[in-house]
Parts: sequence; structure tokens; C-alpha cells
Amino acid sequence: MLRSYQKLTIGGGIALALFVSTGCMNKQHYRINPGFSVNVALPNINEKNLEKLSALERDTYDRYGPPDYMWMYWNEDGSPTDYFHQMVALKQKRDRQIKRSWIYLDRDAEILFPGPDEVEVRFLSDIKNAFCEHGDPDDINEYSYSTKFTRELVYYKGLRLRYNEKGELVGTQDFPSMTNK
Repeated sequence: MLRSYQKLTIGGGIALALFVSTGCMNKQHYRINPGFSVNVALPNINEKNLEKLSALERDTYDRYGPPDYMWMYWNEDGSPTDYFHQMVALKQKRDRQIKRSWIYLDRDAEILFPGPDEVEVRFLSDIKNAFCEHGDPDDINEYSYSTKFTRELVYYKGLRLRYNEKGELVGTQDFPSMTNK
């Protein structure tokens, strides 16, 4: 049986943890879940941080609502990265804002905000759509054959996806799962 000072300590600890986690989450407009993806983040736009959006982000939010996901630009070209390289990039960009785009799955759109008065709308590539649906792959392979380039995403749950240099899906393959899930 817990004594009263133990209950107070546990209760205080839980309250402090909730206060700190809520405060930290409201500072960012996104949440990264490394167990799912370091390339795709969940939006964290709420009443407490809505005023921190730029005018164009706020206009986009008012028109279309919150994005389904945010693509994190750890690299200049926005190519996907793995957890280790993301951690290196995060340390290098600690004092700078990390560029990210808003992804709307129902519109097949990726919206970038390259400057304070600029909005760029792109068609959502098949490869970014796969990251939103499946998370980060267990393995990424890249192949070049004379004039063809292929990027292959391998999910050990039994899925292999192949993309061309434009990020368009060019082939899929199912195989027996390599996990116990």
C-alpha cells in the first residue's frame, strides 16, 4: 500500500511530466515518431501555436485544414534519410528552422513554403505517399543502369516497392514477411 507522501510524489511526477510534455509539444508544429518515420511527421497545429504560423501557412490551414503529414527536408533536395543521418542533420540544424512541406493525401498534394511570400504546390510523388502509408522502410537500395535509375524501398513485413528517378512507382513485389509481427 502506498503511503500519502508516495502518492503525492507519484502524482506530482505525473503532473510535471504532463506539463513538460504538453509545453514541449506546443512549441513545434509537428511531432516525429521515429518508430514510424523520421521523414514524415504528424502535424501538431492547435489553438496554442496557430498564431505562430506564417500568413501563408495560416491561409492554407484556413482553406484546407491541417495537413495529413509533414515531409521533413533533412536534405536540401528533400530525399528520404535514415534515423542516423536525421540525428546528424538535427544537430547541425539545431539553431535553424527545419524546412518541411505539408502533405494532403486526399488532394495528392505537397505544399511548400519556400519564402515568406511564396507557396509552391507539387503533385505528391508516389514515393512520399509510400512513406506516409508505410513509414520508413527497413532498407533503401538505389540502382543505376545506363540511363535508368531505380530506388527500392524494402519493408521486412513483406513488401518491396520500386521507383524511378521522378519518384513514380514502377513495380511492387510481395515476399514472405521477415518479421514476427
